[in-house]
Amino acid sequence: MNKAQSKLLWTHLSIAKVIQKTINIKHNTKLLDIDMAILIFIGSHNRIAITRIVKHKYFKQYGLSTIKRSVGRLISLNIVEQGEWKLDERKKLLSVNFDVVNMEDL
Repeated sequence: MNKAQSKLLWTHLSIAKVIQKTINIKHNTKLLDIDMAILIFIGSHNRIAITRIVKHKYFKQYGLSTIKRSVGRLISLNIVEQGEWKLDERKKLLSVNFDVVNMEDL
């Protein structure tokens, strides 16, 4: 890592913390860092399932129940939406509700 990369990473981390704080205030809740990591991960992919989150190397240190609890918290706040996959109705696909997370609204 060099100085330019450090500055870029700090900028992104600062933005993520502002979003996290704003969501906490707007929804009267307390999002954890794992919640934000999962929210960012889901938002950076097109409709993914919990299994893909669990299998990603970033989330290896977290248990399945922790990830499920975090996803459940995001769904209950309407920040993440859950839809069915047409090929396998048992698989639930996740996507971020960007209308709720839009910074102008927060």
